Amino acid sequence: LKRRVYFLVPLNPAGHGALRFDWGICYERHQNKNGLGFVYGETHDRFLGDLCGLTQELAQKVHAAHVVAMGYSMGGFGVYQVAMGYSM
Repeated sequence: LKRRVYFLVPLNPAGHGALRFDWGICYERHQNKNGLGFVYGETHDRFLGDLCGLTQELAQKVHAAHVVAMGYSMGGFGVYQVAMGYSM
């Protein structure tokens, strides 16, 4: 087909001080003490904005016909965060 595929695989940011990260959500340990499959915290706009900016920049640089975002488990959660708040 003579097509190229580029993969951008982001990782959670490292914790900073008392803050921890699960995808684009930042939280303090006490907010997620009990687990139970929920993630409590605040959307980390700078991380999500940087991720979207990098994606847009790469898509323009390679003249992408389309961009596909997918994830499994927390990666799927991250895809929803990007899709809901940061349209490309």
